[in-house]
Amino acid sequence: QVDLAAGSLPADSETPIVKPPAGFGRDQIMKLSLNGNNLTELRPLARSLETQLLALGVSSVEVTGLPKDEVNILLDQRQLAQIELSLREVGQQIARQNVDISAGKLQGSQSGRLLRAVSQQRDINGLADLKIVDGAGSRVRLGDIAIIERSQNDSDVTLLFNGKPAVEFSLVQLAGSDIIASAAIINAWLDEIRPTFPPGIGLTAHDKAYEPIQSRTELLILNGLTGLLLVMALLFIFLNARVALWVSAGIPATFMVALATLYGLGGSINMLSLFAFIMTTGIVVDDAIVVGENAHYRLQQGDPPMQAAVRGAREMLVSVCASTGTTVAAFIPLFVVGGVIGAIMFDIPLVVVCVLLASLFECFMVLPGHLTGAFRNMPARDNRFRAAIDRGFEYFQENLFRRWLAFALRYRLCTIVLAFMMLAISVAMLLGGVVKYRFFDGGELGNIDISANFSAGTPVSEVKHFASHLEAMLKETEASYPDEKELLKARSLFFAKGGERRPSGSETFSMNVEMSEPDTRKVRAEEFLRAWRQRVKIPAGLETFDMQERRGGPPGEDFEVQLTGNSAEKIKMASLELQTQIAQLQGLSLPRDDMPYGQQQEIFELTPLGESLGLSVDDVATQLRDSFDGYKAQTFYEGADEVEVRVVMTGDDNPQQKLSGFLIRLPSGKLASLLDVAQLRSRRGFDQLQREGTDTVVNINAEVDFDVTDISTLQKRLNENELPQLAAKYGVGYSFEGSSSDERETVADMKVGLVIAVALIYIILVAVFASWTLPLVVLLTLPMSITGAIIGHWLMGYTMSILSAFGVLTLNGIVINDSIVLLREYLSRRRASPDSDTDELIMGATCRRFRAMLLTSITTIAGLTPLIFEQSTQAQFLIPMAISICFGLGFATVLILIVAPIYLSYHESAVRMSMRVRHWLFSTEGREQTQ
Repeated sequence: QVDLAAGSLPADSETPIVKPPAGFGRDQIMKLSLNGNNLTELRPLARSLETQLLALGVSSVEVTGLPKDEVNILLDQRQLAQIELSLREVGQQIARQNVDISAGKLQGSQSGRLLRAVSQQRDINGLADLKIVDGAGSRVRLGDIAIIERSQNDSDVTLLFNGKPAVEFSLVQLAGSDIIASAAIINAWLDEIRPTFPPGIGLTAHDKAYEPIQSRTELLILNGLTGLLLVMALLFIFLNARVALWVSAGIPATFMVALATLYGLGGSINMLSLFAFIMTTGIVVDDAIVVGENAHYRLQQGDPPMQAAVRGAREMLVSVCASTGTTVAAFIPLFVVGGVIGAIMFDIPLVVVCVLLASLFECFMVLPGHLTGAFRNMPARDNRFRAAIDRGFEYFQENLFRRWLAFALRYRLCTIVLAFMMLAISVAMLLGGVVKYRFFDGGELGNIDISANFSAGTPVSEVKHFASHLEAMLKETEASYPDEKELLKARSLFFAKGGERRPSGSETFSMNVEMSEPDTRKVRAEEFLRAWRQRVKIPAGLETFDMQERRGGPPGEDFEVQLTGNSAEKIKMASLELQTQIAQLQGLSLPRDDMPYGQQQEIFELTPLGESLGLSVDDVATQLRDSFDGYKAQTFYEGADEVEVRVVMTGDDNPQQKLSGFLIRLPSGKLASLLDVAQLRSRRGFDQLQREGTDTVVNINAEVDFDVTDISTLQKRLNENELPQLAAKYGVGYSFEGSSSDERETVADMKVGLVIAVALIYIILVAVFASWTLPLVVLLTLPMSITGAIIGHWLMGYTMSILSAFGVLTLNGIVINDSIVLLREYLSRRRASPDSDTDELIMGATCRRFRAMLLTSITTIAGLTPLIFEQSTQAQFLIPMAISICFGLGFATVLILIVAPIYLSYHESAVRMSMRVRHWLFSTEGREQTQ
């Protein structure tokens, strides 16, 4: 599409550059800053280091801080008038003479030779000797009519690192590569290369993106191993030692099969896939617990070892397969989530499904054989410890729990009302702000980014003065925390005049401050930034200023309003008014937009005289552009450095005087004053405009203090007051973008996935129970897990996020598993004793499966408990999901053991009532027919 559009661009326009979004398909490894006394000594070393880094296997090395060299050929209008040539015509003659091109190939019968024209001059003396043919046909030496000088492009970025001139290398690797292995290679190379540098030159690694990944990976592995030990300890406490041994042995075996499956599907080991393995540490033994516990029960009932193992597995086959199917279905909402969040979270459901399928295979193909051998060598009597645990558990189960269950069944309506009251209270806590919500909080990374854009024409001294003020306030803020030994690690300062992603002609600078690792300091980056921001004094002429903490997670601002319309001027006016209103809202600060004013523009139109002289707008625009921007005659390379040769017009330094005295060359070859052939008017334009379709858009962002407010409250306030008024006043449209857009997309996808998941779960349950109504008993237990998840966040003092919602969806599959086991046991007992009391059958089935249901929940909770209490900041973004699973599952298990039997009791009462009504209808119909 870009290639097609490029064909309609003006002939002299530059080639469009298409770049992927920042970070797209690439992962940053780290940044290296080479600093010294001046850029002249750093340039050759920087190019050498760039070559070495690429040889190490780094996919891409982006170099910043090396301004391009330029050769400028300076001509004034008087000299051009004397030689009767335009600036472009001089540039074209230089380009034709100064060449290094292939002229073809001379092929003979025995050998061939290449023909090449080499007359390219690359130094000032060589260019000065070039001959220019003037309008009269005479040959003039270029050095006699022009000043030739070599300089550096003042629009390129210059960099200071820790106060010294520097060159920065941004090292990136293709997405999917082993970033930790790449970092190890680079660090080893750094240790070798540093001692070879001359005195006064340093090479510092900073902004190490691999460190959070490495530390989080190590942290998750440690927590996973701790959780695994807790799970195994619980198995040995609640199950027979031999059964517990073989159930535990299935964990590593299942994980190995799951890893092989994950590898075959193209997955990788990363933070989220590791978290998924930790999460399934308890889930993976659920099937084995149910089968092993039932096989041991058959052995206690007198079955031979092999028969007990086989029969125990066969009796649980339908329940376990159904449980696996419903758990997989419960993860469908995570599979169908698209966008950035879906890409981030996809590894979790993928790993869980791989583990569940591997667990299912191990449970029925491997475990029965192991249990048979264990049962044959099992002693006749358990040891005292085992016997004491079993007696205590049996007493609790058959006395205390049975009494509670009987009481709940007796007052079943009150119990149901109480459960739903707790659900309503927890939801009210979330909606009322008692439990806070934030869409995604990836945790702090320890970096603070500052950018400042001054209006065009601001003296460089003022820009640098403000940069010095920022640095002074940074040091003052650091000194205000005397208890912190090493709070800041590095700071980089970038200066630019226009350039890529910067307003053209404006003075811009940016700063990056890297703090020490979050776990080594008490003060958080958000608190430090707030203290620093309060000390900064904003100078006059500063158009945009942004100070924000860099956080993990998907891209996008937490708060962003997008205005759309047809008129750029009206949109800008609406944006400025909205920014004023936003600044007055509590919890919002530093409002800014992405539609900055540009330089003052001089708009010209041809006068009647200009048109009569044969001029066109394009003729005038071309001559003005060549004169003030320079005409690029050619480009050559010196090593890895690109050098441009430009022919530039010189003259008065005052722009207005330079413009008013400008002479336009007419088609006849004569000269005329610009003011005679064109009419000028001034206006201030915009540096950049963004469009969506036919509309112009502007995005307004602001920093949010989540300790004071939240996004939903702000959006509600703006939707009710400010935004409708702006829309009516300026005729603009509005919407909330940034993370709000991601949230809308994610929630919409989750709703679709949830409908599909519930439908699939219902179909599976209908097939298992051979009933259209019994699955409703299972589905009605699902909302109960929300109560525990919300209360868990409140008790632990955490903010809920989209990961918390993912956790609730995840635990639904586990909750369903317990309900399936309970209902299957009840149906078995009802078939065996159809005339028995329903409540007695329900209590018997619940007590029979009490140990297995409790143990499957406890093992899952135990697997994630170490992560919940992890104090490292690197684990904070995953803890909300772990809290949802642990607290939600713990609360739901208690409710299922009490509420699910009540649902079942109501279901059976409804069935009996429907049978009596049906019997009455049929019997009445029969009597009428008889009469």
